[in-house]
Amino acid sequence: MVPQVQKKTVLIVGSILVVLIAAILLTVAWSGGGNSPFGGASATQVLQESLAAANESGSVNFVDRTDVSASQQQQIQGAISAASAAEIASGGNRTFEVELIAGAVYVNGPAPVLQSALQITSAQASPVAGKWIEVSPSDAPFQNLTQSLTLDASLGTFTPSGKLKFGNVEKVGGKSVVAITGSLSAPYAGSTGTTSLLVSTSRPYLPVAGSVDARQGKSTLTEVAAYKNWGARVVLTPPGSYISFSSVLAGCIRRLPAGRHRWYCLIEVSFGAALRAGTSECAGMSE
Repeated sequence: MVPQVQKKTVLIVGSILVVLIAAILLTVAWSGGGNSPFGGASATQVLQESLAAANESGSVNFVDRTDVSASQQQQIQGAISAASAAEIASGGNRTFEVELIAGAVYVNGPAPVLQSALQITSAQASPVAGKWIEVSPSDAPFQNLTQSLTLDASLGTFTPSGKLKFGNVEKVGGKSVVAITGSLSAPYAGSTGTTSLLVSTSRPYLPVAGSVDARQGKSTLTEVAAYKNWGARVVLTPPGSYISFSSVLAGCIRRLPAGRHRWYCLIEVSFGAALRAGTSECAGMSE
């Protein structure tokens, strides 16, 4: 029986990251030898086997935390599978949620974040702040919103490149892991530093955590992630009420609760956005 995880229960406790950071900082480069838990396999071979096993499992839960120059912090909690995925990003007292369910994307967040994520105007974003918005595959923001909701995107950040080396065997969350360390991954091109993927010492060597230590000029960035529940089914249901993205663009808010549909139009007035019905943009649309 395939284990199932609900959205509310898949998110890993953030304190695990503290343990991971400590483990990663303690990891010392190891050049190989008789103590290798991987026999005669090279770091490149183990990395390839780990990534193949991760993709074959098809799903994972994770927490990802990024610290920039010790002054800015963002945390992303999520569950990813091919059919369904969800991420909650928080930072700077703002939270942005993205869910992929049955081929559609649902987003919810404050106006400034919606404006950036959906590439809409402030006037369009303000009235729908804090409300769920449905983005279909034919909508312009769909591809940008979904490109991070994949295993490749999450693991790609922590996949080292160049000459790879093993770290010492460490314990993370009760599991024996080894860091595979190399040059920075593609998302950090142009910076200097290292990328590590911590993998289980037991086959199929699934990823347990990842870390990035990047520097560019006087700026520093540390990103750490924890992975859990590989292969568990991600169970998500659409929001009970949402607004279509096309309606947001047209100035019409289409709410879809159980039962009937309601249509409204947004009209810009000197004191902000007001809700009215029956304008030209909503011609033929009635309650």
